[in-house]
Amino acid sequence: MKLLVFRRAWKRNVGMMTLVAVFGFISFLRAGSHRAPAAETDYLRNVVRVPSCLVEMPKPAQIQWSNNDWQSFDRWFLYRAYLDLRSETEVFVRIIATVDAAGYNKTESLYCFLWNSNTSYTLTTASKMIIDWKEFSVQEYRSRHRYIGYVVTCPCEHCTDDILPSISLGYDKCSPLTNMLPINSGQNEKYTKHTVENNNLELPQRVNETRSRDGNYVICVKGLNYPNVELAFLLAEWIEVHKALGAAKIYLYVYTVTPATEKVLQYYQRQGFLDFTYITLPGEQPNDGINRFKYMKKYTGQKRLNEKVLYNDCFYRHIGQYEFIINIDIDEIIVPKMGNTWQEMMSQAKKTILS
Repeated sequence: MKLLVFRRAWKRNVGMMTLVAVFGFISFLRAGSHRAPAAETDYLRNVVRVPSCLVEMPKPAQIQWSNNDWQSFDRWFLYRAYLDLRSETEVFVRIIATVDAAGYNKTESLYCFLWNSNTSYTLTTASKMIIDWKEFSVQEYRSRHRYIGYVVTCPCEHCTDDILPSISLGYDKCSPLTNMLPINSGQNEKYTKHTVENNNLELPQRVNETRSRDGNYVICVKGLNYPNVELAFLLAEWIEVHKALGAAKIYLYVYTVTPATEKVLQYYQRQGFLDFTYITLPGEQPNDGINRFKYMKKYTGQKRLNEKVLYNDCFYRHIGQYEFIINIDIDEIIVPKMGNTWQEMMSQAKKTILS
């Protein structure tokens, strides 16, 4: 699945042909308008109902963490799991993940363990979709970038908004498991951040957050990594412009920002217009502010791969809450040429297309 990205739209009018193209792509992303690809659906019908052995649900102390945000097993790093209800006939769980390409066997199978209780689970086979604009071989990635983003898909016939089991991944049906993620419905829930204190691990819990999705626009912004750059005034201006244009919410990921920039984020978060989450890099990538800034500046290809993981997370995080999902940076604005808001722009686009 490709996400919508608008590039360098700052102070730029959107013409009719561009608007028609934008409307076509953004409509593709509307929740409820997409069906799972037939090949994927057929591939995922292989549900292993009677495993030859039984495994135990991993206890909190058995779960391995790469850091405060990423669970790990072998070369995989798991971030979040989401329920995908867009297909009319199939229900899927999408896991946002990253894999360390060094020594990774691309053809190795993955199994999904969907925990119905502490002792009962459904075992299914997983499908892996690389997060990039085109498919590269793992060898090509090893020669250029080490960490590759994936969306891991698991079929879940019994999953609904009201019945959301936890999920684990493993290489086979019998080995002990070291990971377990709660499943976010993407409809009216979000995660609270887990804590790791004194070696006592607490898994993320779901909390209710009701949202209306009638004609709403949510903006997804990649990780902000500016430990020594002051963005407070620029960011406040950018947020106010998008509020005037009709955005319902802005969601950002934050690596490191200055205290003043953080105060701006917290101010709009208290207003309910903006939300943000602190994020780290998985694996052996640096996570202290200055070294991470230098790392991203030097390895721009790896930086882009990490950004795409966050864009996919933001997409599935809001898939059932908002009608339109838009990916832009904090130096970009979509300026309507027809009307004063995005709602007016899209309404006029619909009339033009249908006329």
